[in-house]
Amino acid sequence: MSGQIIDINDAVAELEKKGLKVDDSSQLKYYIKNFNINTFLVEYSQFFLDEKGVFVNTTSSELIELYNFDKNFGNHLFRNILVLEKIINTNVAYTVINHYNLEDKCLFRLKRDDLEKRVMRNYRNITPQIAFEGLLVKMTRYLESKKSMRRLADQKIKDRVFQWHELPLDIMCLSWSFSTTFSFFIALENDVQLSILRNMNVPSQLIKGFSMFVENSINVRNLISHNMVLYGEDVKYQSEELNDLYELLNKDKIKDGVFRMPHLIKCVSKIIGDDGENNLYIKTIASINNLKMSQEHKEKILKLYLL
Repeated sequence: MSGQIIDINDAVAELEKKGLKVDDSSQLKYYIKNFNINTFLVEYSQFFLDEKGVFVNTTSSELIELYNFDKNFGNHLFRNILVLEKIINTNVAYTVINHYNLEDKCLFRLKRDDLEKRVMRNYRNITPQIAFEGLLVKMTRYLESKKSMRRLADQKIKDRVFQWHELPLDIMCLSWSFSTTFSFFIALENDVQLSILRNMNVPSQLIKGFSMFVENSINVRNLISHNMVLYGEDVKYQSEELNDLYELLNKDKIKDGVFRMPHLIKCVSKIIGDDGENNLYIKTIASINNLKMSQEHKEKILKLYLL
């Protein structure tokens, strides 16, 4: 023991004690030092341990290979979810502008009462619940941080929300997070929600499944952006409507009724138009087969991703 509370050599010794074969000590120490001890002691180690908590024929290089695979997979999925976010964000803004015939495209030129009781009449359906004023603040929170938008604020108006009455919605929406876009979508009246789905070529009868799919996409996006482990991660929200969305989009059945990460990958790919021969799902399976680890370990990972 070195006397330090967190010591890299102690961490390596702990892994060796569990049966890990350290074939490149300096590489392992580099990863533990820079990417959190618990990433390897707790998270990625679990994949290789038997029921007694002992590594099964595993080298430190294989442990690091799993880490790098998971991070690369997360990066690719994150990029696809960003595209999904942009598509939904744009279609929400365009549909609202057209539906309400906003010739100047400025949503906040409507009266507050019209916004609450007509345009965003379903705001109470947002979870966790948010007051209407809170939703308006959420929609305008980051506008001042961008120079091109800041100049469109009407400084004569003291109301921090309605000073943006001259800002077109298709510009305002560029400042929204995925969560804000989704909250606005949920708040919209039903006819507008269905129009948005039709504009995205998603069957309107799948509104519930689509909403749950977006919630899952936001959750996975947050996991990735917080550098959390993805491999083997369950998809948080489950429903028959979500399964119906997958089956209709992909012309394929979910055999055991459980919506998993590969199903999410395929739905994202389908909606963003990345469903050709080199889509993310196919590339993920190919990258697993190319991992530098034993066939036994590769087959175990494939079971998590193969449908």
